Amino acid sequence: MTYPNNGNPQGYGNQPQNPFGQQPQQFNNNAPTPAPYQGGQPQFGQAYPVQQYPAGVEQKSWVAAMLLAFFFGYLGAHNFYLGKTNRGIAQLITFVVSAVTLIVIIGFFIGGALEIWAFVEFIMIIAGAGGYDRDGRGIPLRR
Repeated sequence: MTYPNNGNPQGYGNQPQNPFGQQPQQFNNNAPTPAPYQGGQPQFGQAYPVQQYPAGVEQKSWVAAMLLAFFFGYLGAHNFYLGKTNRGIAQLITFVVSAVTLIVIIGFFIGGALEIWAFVEFIMIIAGAGGYDRDGRGIPLRR
C-alpha cells in the first residue's frame, strides 16, 4: 500500500523537526486556561465584568457625609452613613477608649489623634479623595 503524501498516512506531508524539542506550555496564573484549537474557530478573550448597581438604590448625599464628618466625625458617624462600617466601629471604639482613659491623661492624646483622623477624613470627603467620592457599595455620592 502506498501513500500519496510522501509515505505519511495522516496526510500532512513531511513536517520539519523543531531543533529545540517540545517546549512546555506555560500558563499565567491570572489568565484562564486556553482552550484547545478547534479548527479555524476564532478565539476571543474573556469579557470584563460590567459594573452594575442594584435597582432602586439611592445615592448617598455628599453634603450629609460632609456635615456628619464635621460635627460627629469623632464618633465615626460619616463612615456609618457611607457604609464603611469597619472604620466607623474603629472610630467609635477609639472614642470610648479615649473617654475612659481621660482620668490617666493618656485619653487626651488618644482623643487628639482621633480628632485629627476625623478632620483628615472630613477634608477627604470635601476633595472626593481616598475612596470618599463613593459609598461602601461603590456608588458615587450625589453632590
